[in-house]
Amino acid sequence: MFLTGDIHSAWACDLPAHPLTYPLTGDSVATELVCTSVTSDNLDDLLAVPPRTASLSVETAFRAANPHVKHLDLDSHGYSVLEVTPAGVQMGYHVLSDRTDRTAAARLATSWRVPAGTQRVVRAAGGLR
Repeated sequence: MFLTGDIHSAWACDLPAHPLTYPLTGDSVATELVCTSVTSDNLDDLLAVPPRTASLSVETAFRAANPHVKHLDLDSHGYSVLEVTPAGVQMGYHVLSDRTDRTAAARLATSWRVPAGTQRVVRAAGGLR
C-alpha cells in the first residue's frame, strides 16, 4: 500500500502488475490512496473554471483508459482521514465547501478501503467510525 499526496487531487487505485492486461486479469500488486490539497490550486483553479465542470470529462476519459483507477477527483479541496485496523485500511475523503473560507464546512465525499490480505481498492459503504 502506498499513501501519497502532493498532486492536488484525490485518487484510489489498484497498482497492476501489467497495466495492459489488468482489464482481463485484475492482477494488482499493491494499492495507492492519494489525498488532495486543502488550499493549493488543482485542475479547476488552474483552468479558471467552476469546480466539477471541465474536469468531469477528463476524469471519465482517464478512468476509461486506466481501469485500475477506481476513484479520481481533480477539483475538490479537502483532507483525508485514514484508519488502519487488522481488518484493513480505509480512507475517507472529505471536501471543503470553500477553500478560501476559514469557517468552511467539510463533508465526507467518498470512502475507499483495502481489505487485509488483498491488493485491491474497493468502495467503502460509509465513513470511518
